Amino acid sequence: MNQKLKRQALQFVGLMLLAASPLSAQTAASVPLPAQLATAHTAFISNAGGSINSLSQQAYVIFYRSLLGWKHFQLTSNPADADVILELSSVPHEVANHTLATGSPQLILNIRDVKTQTILWSFTELIEGKSPIALVADKDISDASARLITDMNTLLASSSVSLPTKKARFAQEKP
Repeated sequence: MNQKLKRQALQFVGLMLLAASPLSAQTAASVPLPAQLATAHTAFISNAGGSINSLSQQAYVIFYRSLLGWKHFQLTSNPADADVILELSSVPHEVANHTLATGSPQLILNIRDVKTQTILWSFTELIEGKSPIALVADKDISDASARLITDMNTLLASSSVSLPTKKARFAQEKP
């Protein structure tokens, strides 16, 4: 092998070893949160809607009220005054039925950076209940909203994100 090829091979191996080694105290299973999430104090809630206006409005009102009780963010009425935008949308049964085995409607929360409009994080929670889509119970939406807030609280409680623990998807499965 000529010297140039040997040098390139050694450089490649060195880069691969460097890439495989941790650069800080973080493990491969833990990565930092986007900085905007860790430092955000104010939020604007946006109703991104869905194909059924009544479900979107119902979800928005309940989610807004739930966030008032959480008190993690100071809510603003103007997106320009906020650090992040909490963009809530709903997906009705007809759409969810094609994407999820349950067919339940769902709430989707995208957390956006105000300046760049980049989605920093996203959560999805099912609206579990027995009611048809036109009559989704406030309690079912309230439960889904509470789970979204729990998701945010869990995420924002640390400065990094780890791989989730495996959860059983069905009663007969073990984690």
